[in-house]
Amino acid sequence: MKRFILFIFLFMFGLEIFSQEMSNTSAILMKIELATPKIYNQNEDIYLDVKIINKGEFSLATLITDDKKFSFDFQIVTMKNQQLEHSRAYITSFHRVQTIFKSKISLEPNEGYSYKVRLNDYFDLTTPGQYYIKGFYYPNLKLNNDTLGSIYSNQLTINIKPSDIDEKYIVEKKDIEEEVKLFAEKRPPDEAVRYMLEARMKKEWNKYFLYLDLEKLILNNGKFNQNFLKKDSERQKEIIEQYKEYLKKDTIDDISFLPHNFEILKTEYGQGKGKVDVIIEYKYIEYIERKYYTFFLYKKGEIWYVYDYEVMNMGVK
Repeated sequence: MKRFILFIFLFMFGLEIFSQEMSNTSAILMKIELATPKIYNQNEDIYLDVKIINKGEFSLATLITDDKKFSFDFQIVTMKNQQLEHSRAYITSFHRVQTIFKSKISLEPNEGYSYKVRLNDYFDLTTPGQYYIKGFYYPNLKLNNDTLGSIYSNQLTINIKPSDIDEKYIVEKKDIEEEVKLFAEKRPPDEAVRYMLEARMKKEWNKYFLYLDLEKLILNNGKFNQNFLKKDSERQKEIIEQYKEYLKKDTIDDISFLPHNFEILKTEYGQGKGKVDVIIEYKYIEYIERKYYTFFLYKKGEIWYVYDYEVMNMGVK
């Protein structure tokens, strides 16, 4: 009898610990990235790198299914804010009677779980255009079309071009654009920042980088600075190119995310140093996030360059 009571006690104690671990899933952050950022063709396979990370202070446990569509889902919206329906193949597969196999995984603080997903397994990507993608993770499994209880990711932008556009034309157009040499003009600090942000919104990369001191930005970036300092001048050029590609990504990471709108609030400068305060808005599917940036600039000759920045979250609207 005592053994039975002890067994029940240990079972309930273990169940309580597991329940506490599972209740900490609010500390999970979901992040998605394009495995190969580019302009895609109609019906071309599009892969995403998906990651969930424990951003809390304690270890946690969560569930992952063998068939990932019961743990992860995605939402695609057009430029007209129209949501794409899942493909018929996905709907049939999701709703058929089946056994769902799942595993409990444990994540330590800052530890993550990642996998690669083929977006075409969820949607028929047959119509050209620009789309916004958001991911959802379901710690307690996805059993219907409700997003209640899910954890949503950052938002990505993808572009799908018509299949009848000549690839040779695109390559030639790109070569011509790369030959165009832009020269920084004399502008006050706020106008330099405005020029930079407007170019980022239009993805006009030559213009975007014109008023950025990439080397100084790298030295102020924890992801790149140590590696940059260890390299010789030739390898440092390679890292600068890598950093430029990093800034082109449409993912939330300081200045590398695609702005939806911005407002310059205040400008201060003198003695070759300046700063510009800006509120930048980022558009998601369901809301707009606002961030407060302070861009720091220095003057070289007659030109102002951004060499550092600070950012503060302001919430959503």
